[in-house]
Amino acid sequence: MARETRKAGPAETGPAGTVADEAAARAEETVVQLNEEAFDGIVEMQMSFFEAANRYAQEVSEFAARRARANIEDFSSLAGAKSPPELLQAQFGYMRTMFEDYSAEASRLMTLTRDIMMESGRAVRSSYPDELKKAG
Repeated sequence: MARETRKAGPAETGPAGTVADEAAARAEETVVQLNEEAFDGIVEMQMSFFEAANRYAQEVSEFAARRARANIEDFSSLAGAKSPPELLQAQFGYMRTMFEDYSAEASRLMTLTRDIMMESGRAVRSSYPDELKKAG
């Protein structure tokens, strides 16, 4: 024969049960609130990540287009060289321009990375302002 189980009602728990029930309810509310805040923070960080990926993709695409145009111009000047010294000069110019372009792009990407990291940090901090104040 199965035993019947039931919860004790408020009248049967007494003052200690009521205090425990209230503490459990507060703990549950706190957990729910933390989960909501964590979810909001995750969504905000994910959006920040997608924005960053989009900005990187845009910058790299623009750079690739600029380099493609520069390559066409440089190859035209190489093809138009009339003597070996002129060809050598055009080739050095091409290499110098390419080095300068790639160096400038690396600098832009490093700046973009720094900016994105700072923005991501602000996004996280804005998601948890009270917790950060408590932490010190």
